[in-house]
Amino acid sequence: MNVQAELRASGNETLADLGGWFRWLRQPAVPSQTTRPVKLLCLGRDLRAAGAQRVQVTLLQHLDRTRVRPNAVYLSADGPLASELPRDCEPFYGKLGRQGRSAAVAQLCGELLRRARRAECIFAMQEGSPTYLAVVVGKLTGKPVVGWIHGPWSRLLAAAPSWHRRVFPLLYPRLAQAVCVSPGVAADLTAMVPSLSERTVVLPNPLDCARIRQLSAGDVPSWFPQQACAKVIVTCGRLTAEKGFDLLLEAFKVLLSRHPEAFLVVAGEGPGQNQLESQVSRLGLRGRVRMPGPVSNPFPLMARASAVVVSSRFEGLGMTLLEAMTLGTPTVAFDCPGGGPRMALDDGRAGLLVPPEDVPALAAALDRILTQPELTARLRDAGLRRVCAFDAPRAARAFEDLFLRAARWGLAPAGGARQDRAA
Repeated sequence: MNVQAELRASGNETLADLGGWFRWLRQPAVPSQTTRPVKLLCLGRDLRAAGAQRVQVTLLQHLDRTRVRPNAVYLSADGPLASELPRDCEPFYGKLGRQGRSAAVAQLCGELLRRARRAECIFAMQEGSPTYLAVVVGKLTGKPVVGWIHGPWSRLLAAAPSWHRRVFPLLYPRLAQAVCVSPGVAADLTAMVPSLSERTVVLPNPLDCARIRQLSAGDVPSWFPQQACAKVIVTCGRLTAEKGFDLLLEAFKVLLSRHPEAFLVVAGEGPGQNQLESQVSRLGLRGRVRMPGPVSNPFPLMARASAVVVSSRFEGLGMTLLEAMTLGTPTVAFDCPGGGPRMALDDGRAGLLVPPEDVPALAAALDRILTQPELTARLRDAGLRRVCAFDAPRAARAFEDLFLRAARWGLAPAGGARQDRAA
């Protein structure tokens, strides 16, 4: 069964339509004989202010144009990060969901076709639809496809629409290379797709330390607790069940019994907002918890916080932890499935790790930070050392090496036999 028939049988008509649009241009794969810079087609979902999207933009900003020349296609222009995307990426934004499906698919396919034919490597910057589309394009044009995996797919698939569970096993094994953000994410992926075991690498997410520190000098909003004696706990993220903010609220309730002057700031938006606000009222925390919605620049909050917390039920990495450590702020996180916080916090040497979903342990860890200045100083120093491994210029070099190998030594096009492996 060919790819288009497999996709249609799986129930995803949009991806099957894409296969139809591209079939007429299919040409035999030609081994890549590229010279620098490598032409890289990058495919993303949108540009909302979320962790994965921010990391994508940071990478595109820091790729050395003498080694890699990226251009970008996004399925949607939604999100404030569009203004930060480098202009030399010549971004194209699809309009799926904003106009008739056939017209939107035709427009997107035409642009992907034009760019894929010029590219030497295709980079799917996010899980799900961007990767599915990239694999289809790679299969039909003979270009190697590198996929970026930001979170544990076993958890993501469980919460995704059912058609993902049919398409995922058809297309992900065709990746030439999978790049995972942590060893836990890599283990999760290769357990689901054993054929990717020899084609999976872990690379550090790029973190723009200089820019984060520059932005942290900004003013804090008027709603931020200004009392000199205030002890402020900060967390950021999309308000969904996976982020575990309900657990953090329970832990904060316990913490207040020892630190009645403490405040909690939960910055973000999402479908769980009403439920969390109801929980705040039920726990009697309305005067001590701030939920301001999305904050375009959260770094002044992190810089002035007593601690930054990641309370996720599962997490691929936890960029919030790295951002806080960049600013010298102590961190606490659940040692959750996905392994992201453990990697970010260097196995607990750069921040406090507590057992997954253990509310009393989380409250106790926060109490230690608020009462032990020597611990705070040690975590600050260890965190600043830890983030050096993620600094954007250094991290971008590892991605460049991967793309160069894919283009120059012909890591297998999607669906083909692999010929080399990135170190």
